Amino acid sequence: MQKYFDIVDTHDNSIGVKTAQECHANPDLIHRVVHFTLFDSKTKSYLITQRSFAVKFDSGKWCFMGEHVLSGESYGTAIKKGVADELGITGTVSFKELAHHIFTYDTQTEFIRFFLIDWNGENIQINTSEIIDYKWVSLEQLKENQNNYSEMTKYWIRTISSNTLGTAS
Repeated sequence: MQKYFDIVDTHDNSIGVKTAQECHANPDLIHRVVHFTLFDSKTKSYLITQRSFAVKFDSGKWCFMGEHVLSGESYGTAIKKGVADELGITGTVSFKELAHHIFTYDTQTEFIRFFLIDWNGENIQINTSEIIDYKWVSLEQLKENQNNYSEMTKYWIRTISSNTLGTAS
């Protein structure tokens, strides 16, 4: 099934629709993506995942999770879809946006909104085709051990560090 993404300007205003294939082959076509992590307010820790070596981008790297926003889909819907797809968590998800940024690569440009999701002890069942490991870490641990982190995750860690954090609600 062909996936379609909304094309946006640098202010996140929708200006068209293109296929995922077109978006991933042309850095002039900015498309929407959500990145997120779970936050355990009891332990003040964040979930970070190790990407499968079989995936195209950031293979084997430690990353926060992400999901493309399909054409006509809200960021909230994309977050819920991503949490379900990657972590097996369904139902009500409480989240707040911490930041947004435009990332440009050789073949694509993404308008990414980063969200913090409250984790309330839900059972995590990772999607092993995308994630091979995960761990809960403190903000200090996130900042210290970045040797095998994706560049986007390093950016989000700097963003988290500069924000006042609480729960996502």
